[in-house]
Amino acid sequence: LTGRVISIHAVRSAEAVLDVLESHGLLIPNPDSPVIIFHWFSGTSDELVRARDAGCYYSVNERMLASKRGREYARQIPLDRLL
Repeated sequence: LTGRVISIHAVRSAEAVLDVLESHGLLIPNPDSPVIIFHWFSGTSDELVRARDAGCYYSVNERMLASKRGREYARQIPLDRLL
């Protein structure tokens, strides 16, 4: 999957999606891993940290930033992982 991008909109399923990605070895950062992008992440804080630590990217939109939780999540995302 080198050079590939996987864009995920995981509504109420972040844990399950992270488990599937992990079970297929896709959360291990290495040059052969695809780029994983979570669009409008809505999981728990622990799931955000899990995905962040695995090197995932996040797309954030204006509507996500309208909620307190969305703004807090955006602050937890490293700038180099924010799309």
